[in-house]
Amino acid sequence: MFGQFSHGYALLIGVGNCAEPQFSLPVTVNDMEALRAVLVNPDLCAYPDTDEHVRLLHDQTATSQGILDGLNWLQERAIADPSATIIVYYSGHGWLDTTSQQYYLIPHDFDAYDWRNTALDAKDFNASLHAIAAKRLLVILDCCHAAGMASPKDSQPEPRPPRGVIPTAEPKGMIDALAQGEGRVVFTSCRGEQKSWIRSDGAMSVYTYHLIEALQGAASSPGATEVTVFDLANHLGDAVPKTATAMGKTQTPRFETDTERFAIALLQGGKGLPSGGWDAVKDPVSATQNQVSASGQRSIAIGGSVSGSTIVTGDGNVVGSGNIVGSGNVVQRGKYNINANSMSGLHIGDNYTASEPKKGEERCELHSDQPTPSRKPYDAGEDTGEKAVFISYAWGGESEEIANHIEQALQQQGILLIRDKNDLGFKGRIKAFMERIGQGNAVIVIISEKYLKSENCMFELVEIARNGDFYDRIFPVILDDAQIYKPIQRIRYIQHWEDQIKELDEAMKTVGAANMQGFRDDIDLYTEIRGTIAELTNTLKDMNTLTARIHSESGFAELIRTIQQKLNE
Repeated sequence: MFGQFSHGYALLIGVGNCAEPQFSLPVTVNDMEALRAVLVNPDLCAYPDTDEHVRLLHDQTATSQGILDGLNWLQERAIADPSATIIVYYSGHGWLDTTSQQYYLIPHDFDAYDWRNTALDAKDFNASLHAIAAKRLLVILDCCHAAGMASPKDSQPEPRPPRGVIPTAEPKGMIDALAQGEGRVVFTSCRGEQKSWIRSDGAMSVYTYHLIEALQGAASSPGATEVTVFDLANHLGDAVPKTATAMGKTQTPRFETDTERFAIALLQGGKGLPSGGWDAVKDPVSATQNQVSASGQRSIAIGGSVSGSTIVTGDGNVVGSGNIVGSGNVVQRGKYNINANSMSGLHIGDNYTASEPKKGEERCELHSDQPTPSRKPYDAGEDTGEKAVFISYAWGGESEEIANHIEQALQQQGILLIRDKNDLGFKGRIKAFMERIGQGNAVIVIISEKYLKSENCMFELVEIARNGDFYDRIFPVILDDAQIYKPIQRIRYIQHWEDQIKELDEAMKTVGAANMQGFRDDIDLYTEIRGTIAELTNTLKDMNTLTARIHSESGFAELIRTIQQKLNE
């Protein structure tokens, strides 16, 4: 190692999994992790590998406020270090409001039903960027048109934005505003009418793949010891369109700059390219772009044999594309996943151990002390008997995290959990599925503020009550933000549904009676929720449900014990 790019700072944002799943872009986390690995590698870009130089935001941390807080951190770094060189990298969806011509970034906590208040206004993003008093600032925006990065083969439908909004890369007016000021450079992955594509192997986006190549010297001259913003622009402008064309696509990066040719990182750790130039290093460099990486609590990333290896622990790991690992194409999801070619003499957790693979086999075989229930696609019209447990929860955030933990705990006890994400297949009837939840003999309900304000969640809760024995059939986990223990708090939910009724009723008055099919059902549902929510929340507050923290720390032992008693009745 020749030195460090000691004045380098980077905020890398890959929105990843959104609270609204249809807007999730998991590949953005792959891109962000791969970019970080290159930046902090002492033999490549040589940024200091500390939280005070390179920070990541993805999934639950990539909220609107989290992004603004990250930009505020960069503002502080620029003040503390007048020689700072700063990179801001954002990868995710972007929307343009065609009425106001205002652009929005789509963060993790985006709510499609309240998008103007939950999307990140580009004006706020821009203002925070301009408050960064750095002499050298590179902003990289990989905002795709529609779902261009969601699927390499167009196998997924594009998420539908609200009326009057179009999914688009950043409009040129926004880019011009971002680039204003000395020492500011803005890169965008494509033009407004285009999509940002991912590579045919599905592992990374085309743009970020070639960005990493450029950071490693793809457009630099032999002997150069630093990579400049011009080097990045030259390589991206040439390589990205060529790769897209080879895939039968179109993607043209854009660059806005009126500044000096400043260095953005060290080149090959400050050693510079050898006399052979890029051709002499590109093969080993390319191999580093597909390495397994891990971050967060309790996660493991293993690239080969476990023997003699260091295990990196943490949440939020990305293992390959779409979390498909192992020679048998085993799909592993969630935050406790393991990816290894072979494992021996390793004990993980309480119930799982790894056996020595049979001769000639590459895959890892995990053995459990507890049975795993066999699964087949759930049919909302079938009778699952009395032994199935249903779960009702609001997608995203703490609710979904707890639902994941409960599912794992029940599986270890051999209890079948019917859950929408697992059992409501393509073209499954959502209403029929929710009605079947309402008939369930045992239903876990994770109550949050979002749940009590969601028409789908409340439909399920009302259905449970309509089918009788409400108290006996529900097993609640009540989150802190639900706030149902004081009368004034519960009244606010009644007011919320009264407002929903009023808003929809006024909107219905603006269209003719011939166009009202289905809307009356919504009014009736909102009215029923308003009429029952006080009684339902009063019942919930009167139950000793324990806290989410107590449940989590005990492995949901009391919840499972009570459910088992119900199933054995």
